Amino acid sequence: MIAFPLVLFVRIIRPFIQIRFGPIRNDVIGHFSFDTEYYLSEREVNKTKTLDLFYFQCSDSPNEQWELMVKRFFRIHILFKYIHRANRLIPGWEPHFACLQNTGSRDTKNLFIKTPCQISFTNEEIKNGEEYLQQVGLKSGQNFVCMIARDSVYKEKYLTLNNNRDWSYHSYRNSHISNYIETAEMLTNLDYFVFRIGKGVNGRLETNNKSIVDYSNSEHRSDFLDIYLSGNCSFFINGESGLCSVPEVFRVPIVFVNLAAIESAMTWHSNIISIPKKYWLIEQKRFMTFKEIYTSGAGRFLRTEYYEKLGIELIENTPNEIQEVSMEMHQRLNNNWETTEEDVVLQKRFWNNFPKSEFHGEILARIGADFLRQNSVLLD
Repeated sequence: MIAFPLVLFVRIIRPFIQIRFGPIRNDVIGHFSFDTEYYLSEREVNKTKTLDLFYFQCSDSPNEQWELMVKRFFRIHILFKYIHRANRLIPGWEPHFACLQNTGSRDTKNLFIKTPCQISFTNEEIKNGEEYLQQVGLKSGQNFVCMIARDSVYKEKYLTLNNNRDWSYHSYRNSHISNYIETAEMLTNLDYFVFRIGKGVNGRLETNNKSIVDYSNSEHRSDFLDIYLSGNCSFFINGESGLCSVPEVFRVPIVFVNLAAIESAMTWHSNIISIPKKYWLIEQKRFMTFKEIYTSGAGRFLRTEYYEKLGIELIENTPNEIQEVSMEMHQRLNNNWETTEEDVVLQKRFWNNFPKSEFHGEILARIGADFLRQNSVLLD
């Protein structure tokens, strides 16, 4: 009853000020973090002048800290939900719709290289984050890396309770944290601290190295530190977790390992290096070439049963593959990476055959150099 008169008022004053309404998807951290930052970055680039009013789609957000930060940069109230619904019932609603969800959480316009991060920490939050780092033993100015191996625990523990949804179709994204330990050890030898992160994880990180912190299983794990650590690390090693959107929005370099749906690779920034899982044809007992992956449609599969139907087993990256691509990122960030002529040729061969689609804008990312050297036969 209140909403309809407000909609009419908004329509009347549009020549003077354009007011828009829309939802913010806040059921999973990936969409929640990416969509909000992307919206602000797009406004910054386009110098948008509309007055936009939002509401959260879900009553509970996956991360309280990110919700707090979003509320500092967005006008949010439950009333806007009903005005939005009333607006959609009256023809001519389109100019008054503020949409955050038409990107698929993909930077197809390469906006993140054109803008600084729009959502930021307060001075108090930065102080709290630095105090934690000192508490666990980081030296002043010491760099740290975050890593995560996606498994089924988070969605089963936190999301299934809200909607009784079966999340098993995401299992194709899973990997084992044990394959990341050698990389963590290597990084500590390069004077990094390493944090295994994630809200709800499978298993513990088995190591006696005091510079490797199994933060996910510690008493210190919190929504605040999940965001602070992910947004302030030197680089982030991601194993198919939606949490990687947090370092992404803070423009943190990302090493993406165990990428399953290869056509969904993050391609819009030069600080992203990826290596995919390999596709094993069970009956033929061989790996698929990238060309076969693309032509079969398997490069776009986002459900476990699709791979099973084609008789494809996704093979995780080996500890050595994860080590090599992480070392490449370290060397690139420290300006001592040397690109060989072979590397240039292999990158061109990979990206020349990579399908052009709505998933990508200008492709700026890389595939791990050593991965391509060791698997060049898959480029044929």
